[in-house]
Amino acid sequence: MYPYERDFFIARIKSGYLRIKYQNQVFKYQLTKDAIYESEEVFLDAYKQCLESDVLTDEKIYPFLIEQKLWTDEEEERLVKKLPEYIEKVKVEMYQSFSKPADVQRMRLYLNKVKDEIYKIFEVRHQFDYLSCNGAAIYARWHFLVQECVRNIDGSKVDWNNVNPHDILSLISNASIEESDIRYLARNDPWSTMWAISKKSNNIFDCAASDYTEDQRRLVSWSIHYDNVREYEDCPPDAIIEDDDCFDGWMILKRRKQETEKGQNKIENHINKHSNAQELFIPVKNQYSSDYLAADGSIIQTGEAPDKIFSMNNQITSSIIQSRVNAIKEANGPIKMADLPDIKFKVGMQANQIEHRIQGGK
Repeated sequence: MYPYERDFFIARIKSGYLRIKYQNQVFKYQLTKDAIYESEEVFLDAYKQCLESDVLTDEKIYPFLIEQKLWTDEEEERLVKKLPEYIEKVKVEMYQSFSKPADVQRMRLYLNKVKDEIYKIFEVRHQFDYLSCNGAAIYARWHFLVQECVRNIDGSKVDWNNVNPHDILSLISNASIEESDIRYLARNDPWSTMWAISKKSNNIFDCAASDYTEDQRRLVSWSIHYDNVREYEDCPPDAIIEDDDCFDGWMILKRRKQETEKGQNKIENHINKHSNAQELFIPVKNQYSSDYLAADGSIIQTGEAPDKIFSMNNQITSSIIQSRVNAIKEANGPIKMADLPDIKFKVGMQANQIEHRIQGGK
């Protein structure tokens, strides 16, 4: 980002409004609490009207796309699961390969292609959202906000007979600041200095946090996040923090570690309740198990996802599980518990200890 772009974005975010240039005119777009409140009423009214007119709900749009052969279940899984998982995988590999710039650059090219692919198929998936109750209600809300919150530069009302609200809405949408730019601003001067000073006075935008604009909330959120990361004992070096993709890879590994530790703590609590048990089995969720309500209204969970349970094991336990799987495969049939590798090893160790004690007694 060039310095003049950085300064422009900071000035715009601090101002709390957006200047819109349209057909040799300049307009000012600034949301207000009252307008936001009223826009939610507009949304609800529009949604109800759509329901009464038998407009498709979001739940019915998907079957409609499938029926019209505009979408498939395979494409849905690819969009919501496979591609995001691949992005996570690449980002983790980029972080782990940070010391090899050529490898990082190669993976970044792949990553950017996947991001572009997601964007394209996302557009295909949601091209008919406007046909749904939710899509129509969202448009009605934004149409109201544009007409209510866009003013001439002198503060007077816009003559909407001469200005197309849809064009203004498109300009507002196109002016959105990319997330990567927000992250860059949060890490660098002049914002980083302003942020450090503001933490002492607890005042950065001359308004309550509840009145922040969307861009102000995003900028503050990332600033807080970077502050928190720098307090970690294993905080990555600045070079990684400044690389969004590699830093994301670090955060993904951090999240997975925390999830594993949380799962292990859960297991330890189970073990404390069953201290005499050698092994602990947790029910797995499948198509036959589901959560249900207890008499007091609390939710009873009947099982966990298999991958979540497996991640609760430490490296030693995981290797034991793998050795048992290999032994079962090699046996090509039923196998006795005593013939499992870890059990045979444990029995052998116990036998040696007993023999040692006997010899010591002599």
